[in-house]
Amino acid sequence: MRGHCHAIRQHVDRLRTRAESLNLDRLLLLFGIDSAERDREVAGSLQDIYDEEMQAYRLASQLSLALQLALNDVSRALGPPGAMQPGNVPAAAVILGEYAEAFSRLESTSNYVALELQQSIDVLKGRV
Repeated sequence: MRGHCHAIRQHVDRLRTRAESLNLDRLLLLFGIDSAERDREVAGSLQDIYDEEMQAYRLASQLSLALQLALNDVSRALGPPGAMQPGNVPAAAVILGEYAEAFSRLESTSNYVALELQQSIDVLKGRV
């Protein structure tokens, strides 16, 4: 995902550079767009997509770290590696239940960001 957001960022930067150096009325004729206002809209849409992809990337990174920390907590509750005790399973189950609530909220946030990103892409492609 990170590679895509950097590619989008490069497109935004190129559009801004061209907008500063060329006649804005002719900037996006390549795409059939003959309007400075539309040029700004496209650049803004690309910026929105970049921002949303970066937010999604940060959420995925945070989720990965949180998952690792949760697994470490559950492992500690079960006992040391190679010597885990069956009697520790109820305590580990309680810890898993607590993490289930937290991860449910993270999942909801991630799904919302993914939906926003797809909507931005659809708007940019003229699907909406």
